[in-house]
Amino acid sequence: MGSPKYAELHCYSPFSFHRGASSVAQLYDRASELGLTALAITDRDGLYAAVRQWKHRISDVPPLARPIYGAELCLADSSRLVALVRDGRGWRNLCSLISKGRGGCEKGMSLLTIQQLAECREGLTFLSGGRSGPIDRILLGLDSSLHMASWRPRGPWGRDLGRRDASVTESAAEDAHVSLVKACDEARLSALLRSRRDEGLKARCQRALCQAGELREALGDRFFIEVQDHCLPEDQWLRERHADISRQLDVPRVATNMVHYARLEDRCLQDVLTCIRTGRTLRDAGTGLLPNGHFCLKSAAQMALRFADDPAALSLSVELAAECGFDLADLPYSFPDYPVPDGHSLQSYLEEVSYQGAADRYGRRLEQDSRIRGQLRHELAVIRRMGLAGYFLVVWDLVQECRRRSILCQGRGSAANSCVCYCLGITAVDPIHLDLLFERFLSESRGGFPDIDVDISNSRREEILQFVYDRYGRDHAAMVSNVVTYQPRSALRDVGKVFGLGAEQLTSMAGELHHHDDSSELRETYRSLCELGGDSGPVTMAQVLEYSDKLCGLPRHMGIHSGGFVVSGLPLLEVCPIENAAMVDRTVLQWDKDDVAHAGLVKIDLLGLGMLSAIEEASTLLAGRGIEFDMAKLSYDDARVYDLICAADTVGLFQIESRAQMNTLPRLRPRCFHDLVVEVALIRPGPIQGGMVHPYLRRRQGREPVSYDHPSLEPILSRTLGIPLFQEQAMKMAVATAGFSPAQADRLRKVMGFKRESEELQRLFEEMKGGMRRKGIGADVASKICELLRGFADYGFPESHAASFALLVYASAWLKCYQAPAFFAALLNCQPMGFYSPATLVADARRHGVEIRPVSIAHSGWRWRLEGALGIRAGFLQLRGFSEKAAESIVAERDRAEFGSVGEFCDRVQLHRDKLELLADSGAFDELSCDRRQALWQVAAWRRRRPLEGPVRQEALPGFMPLTPMQQNLLDHQKTGFSARQHPLSLLRQKLRDLGVSDSGKLRKLEDEDEVFAAGLVIARQRPSTARGTFFVTLEDELGFINVVVPARLFDDHQRLLRQVLFLGCRGRVQRRDGVCNVLAVEFEDLDKRALLSELWGGMEGQRVSLSCRDFR
Repeated sequence: MGSPKYAELHCYSPFSFHRGASSVAQLYDRASELGLTALAITDRDGLYAAVRQWKHRISDVPPLARPIYGAELCLADSSRLVALVRDGRGWRNLCSLISKGRGGCEKGMSLLTIQQLAECREGLTFLSGGRSGPIDRILLGLDSSLHMASWRPRGPWGRDLGRRDASVTESAAEDAHVSLVKACDEARLSALLRSRRDEGLKARCQRALCQAGELREALGDRFFIEVQDHCLPEDQWLRERHADISRQLDVPRVATNMVHYARLEDRCLQDVLTCIRTGRTLRDAGTGLLPNGHFCLKSAAQMALRFADDPAALSLSVELAAECGFDLADLPYSFPDYPVPDGHSLQSYLEEVSYQGAADRYGRRLEQDSRIRGQLRHELAVIRRMGLAGYFLVVWDLVQECRRRSILCQGRGSAANSCVCYCLGITAVDPIHLDLLFERFLSESRGGFPDIDVDISNSRREEILQFVYDRYGRDHAAMVSNVVTYQPRSALRDVGKVFGLGAEQLTSMAGELHHHDDSSELRETYRSLCELGGDSGPVTMAQVLEYSDKLCGLPRHMGIHSGGFVVSGLPLLEVCPIENAAMVDRTVLQWDKDDVAHAGLVKIDLLGLGMLSAIEEASTLLAGRGIEFDMAKLSYDDARVYDLICAADTVGLFQIESRAQMNTLPRLRPRCFHDLVVEVALIRPGPIQGGMVHPYLRRRQGREPVSYDHPSLEPILSRTLGIPLFQEQAMKMAVATAGFSPAQADRLRKVMGFKRESEELQRLFEEMKGGMRRKGIGADVASKICELLRGFADYGFPESHAASFALLVYASAWLKCYQAPAFFAALLNCQPMGFYSPATLVADARRHGVEIRPVSIAHSGWRWRLEGALGIRAGFLQLRGFSEKAAESIVAERDRAEFGSVGEFCDRVQLHRDKLELLADSGAFDELSCDRRQALWQVAAWRRRRPLEGPVRQEALPGFMPLTPMQQNLLDHQKTGFSARQHPLSLLRQKLRDLGVSDSGKLRKLEDEDEVFAAGLVIARQRPSTARGTFFVTLEDELGFINVVVPARLFDDHQRLLRQVLFLGCRGRVQRRDGVCNVLAVEFEDLDKRALLSELWGGMEGQRVSLSCRDFR
């Protein structure tokens, strides 16, 4: 007899969410090690892991264990069946079943009936589900209802078992006899209970037979009974019952192991996941955990040992696996056709609208400039040969819908390299003017669909998303999912709870972890966390940190992509399962953007962009005053705008408001639009790591000569001073020096980006060297050019993308320069967005002469609005916990008549107590001639009156002590997040001077290397991976910002202070370079501990100003 073979047909991956502890790759690697012929991933109600299975199958080293696609499906009684895909019909049916089960429930739930399974059984193999299945649950007394009573055994299966009164559960039998305790002696009672148990057991076996019969009748001969052996006491008894049912119904048995993890050593992680899922600690988990370590992948020999008495069940697993031959390469998908007018094909209509757009964009230049006409012809020919006209028309249609609804939108990314996209109005960048390469966007040699990203005003994007659903139908459109994985903080919190750590202790520990720490930094931080373990003990803390580390990267839950949409000519629910999103009226695929791309589905990104919302909002505010603002009409050459940018006065500006950008702008000194394009591309992790930033800035400042490795590179690199910054430049270098075609150059770009050390890249470089040799370029120069490109692979940025963003940089800067009130009001209406909190934006607005006016029941609406020549009025949206509905009711009553008193306001508006108190605390009643304490008193008096007493009588108010300015400031920050009156530190300035603290205004006048003691509120912290451990802190006082540079060693010594304190003092030396002023830190002081703020809060002890600090990579 040959060695046994086995295929595992029931296995959970981490996409069963807290049920599987091993990744898809780990499972298949282990299955191949064990010699399994196949492995089915059968996650709960989902095919989330399917593309990962397929990718592992077609990887460079294919696994020996062939992937099988399947899922566990939830039935009405919460029991589960396993469905395995045999062929394309089975795939479509399983996707449809999962979609129906998910679609009928709220997010995270699923429910199917046996009738639905029967209707979609073609191409599927069904297994009984083992311990999770209906048959085993009945046998074990775990079923919750008798929902299968409609089925009647026929013929050889025995008598009618359908009568409900024939089935009495074991627990019901015992309960019925509890009353006999006093009437019977113990021996008689014990015998009676045993008898009843036996009767209940028989009833359960009969019902299990009934259940199996119904499943067999519904699912046909593709239904099989799962038999499992996990070395548990009841396993042998269950297998005997399975054998009885199998004989009576002629349903074959198949062996599975209901795998939860790849290796035995992963069992403990599975226990942790189980506790997270059930909300229990390990101490209290009890029987909720898997009972032993036999739920791992096992070899055929190990399974044969367990099933020595049933070898047919083992061999059947291999037979069933062999029948499952579906490959995701055969996935059914087609992009929908765009409905064109009569007499047009897709291509002819695209050409018509493209030339119409070209006439609008270029005017007379279209006839005068042969480059434009030639480029249009070239691009349209490529689109025709690739059959992509429908795709361009679909995206054009979406952009046109935005225009019809007056929603601001703009394409970005590589699409801006296309003249067709520009003429269709999809993008706003002229690729002819910028000399961009179309092949960066679309190449026949690359094949497939191009990637078009459209940014849409964030506040109105939902309208366009719903338009897509309406346009193509909910069966043909869905958003792409996002796999939310465990990050250091979430892992630490969840694992800490499992080990019984308290909430306060976990909050303290999580505060030590930075969102963006890399793995090495995390390990260091984890070690330091042992100091915060308290009474947990070193062993517990070591376990918490060990399993937190293991949990990082595993799926936590499914989210929704920021804007990825898939539309299909075929029903999407037959291509990939669809489920409800948490947000109303949205549905989402079970695959993320990478899965969608690998599976060949076409994704259109409709991304919400906050700055577009802010520009749209500012335009609306200005239109209310008769002022037109149109981005398309800006000249992009205004000296005042560039002066503002060069001064790094960029708080609130798109893409250039970060500390790194502010430090670069005075050195680069942009004076034209192309300079903005460079600035956007330059301050990125890639160019910083590639060492290109400082050489470019030195050349820009004339401190380093501009040079080229070969004269043919000068036309390509002259605009970036001999430094390659853009991906398009790399492609042009290959064309100019080596004679590459644009398609070959695009292939080089792609290989450089994804396979930097591959044989293919080396082959392409050899081809380049050959081409350069034919063009007379020497071997040394050719090698230098190739090495330049190799290094460039790490940081190249698309010029088209940078140019699209630069348009918004300029537009936001123009608004700040010429229409500051509208600019800041719009930004505040569109929060959260950008780097800075509302308090920082308000402070910057005040520095620009904008008058900040607080929330008022007499003047405020829901949103910020313009008031007077230079004023902006805070809206009720700034009140934390206030609702738009409440604001609308205030405005409606105010439009009828002004409010005369707090009591009258309460009578007319009828708000809930908490909202009235919020208005009083925030100062919204101040204009009714009462301060906040008096307003609170009047609100309380209104609440105390009896309903029939009529309006509140104006009565004498108690004499309250007036609030101090600092108390008012505190309440402002607590209730609105900012103060319209003054910056908190302006109230402390004298005390800070007494301590020797310099304000930011004085600091800017100090010389290089001067010693300084600076202080401010921490508004941003940053430790970028490109800074070699250096930490950056931005402090703010009433006069501006203070940039603090913290060397790596100093950060290691003070990282807890630096990451938690919000009022920081710093002693250090001034660093002044090219108009940029920083403080190189030497020593820190926690000014919170000096109680400077609480000292002035007087009578409001225990409360703190609510300040926002944002952490960035």
